[in-house]
Amino acid sequence: MNEFIQVIILLQIVFLIGLIYTLRIEFILNEYDKKVKRFAILQISGGLMLIVGISGYVLTTYLNLFSINSLIFVFLTYLGAVATVMPYNSSSLLAIDKEFAVQLIVMVIFIIYSFIAHMPYADILLGAIGIVIISLIRSLLLIHILSIFLRTLLRLASWLVIIQTWINPFIPETPITCKQFLALFVYFVSLLIWQYSTVRIYNCIRGWM
Repeated sequence: MNEFIQVIILLQIVFLIGLIYTLRIEFILNEYDKKVKRFAILQISGGLMLIVGISGYVLTTYLNLFSINSLIFVFLTYLGAVATVMPYNSSSLLAIDKEFAVQLIVMVIFIIYSFIAHMPYADILLGAIGIVIISLIRSLLLIHILSIFLRTLLRLASWLVIIQTWINPFIPETPITCKQFLALFVYFVSLLIWQYSTVRIYNCIRGWM
């Protein structure tokens, strides 16, 4: 297993941990809301589809390990993104403030630009995944008892996701270079900050229950 695949697997593990902790926090804060629990199941399913979609795309496109059409994994990734974010549209778990609106606009512009510039599907998928991660991060900012430190970390993580999404397409895909690993490192740091924040928030909430 080469270093690139190891990094991808690590990123997926960190993403999954952050997703689970975020949804667990939503469970605790909305213990008696059955709708939230149904949403969480949908979001977990969406997160798993994202992981399978990205993994399959990398294995078929970059490593040629399978002869399956990579568009199947592209579709699965987008389906996972929709399943993860869609519940926020019909619940009070996420509010769109000015900063979040700017972030969404920047990400949507990236996706539109990616299609116009005929960028590889991998870059377009990063845009979709970025919107998912930013939405999950912003949902935590609705918790009023968060310290300034945690709020700052979460905002930093959301902007790092955007920065990484925009710089990644301008780095040559092959051969795999230090620049590519640097872009992945920025992504890893954003996920790590998100995961650290969710663990801190979860432990604080559990201590109050």
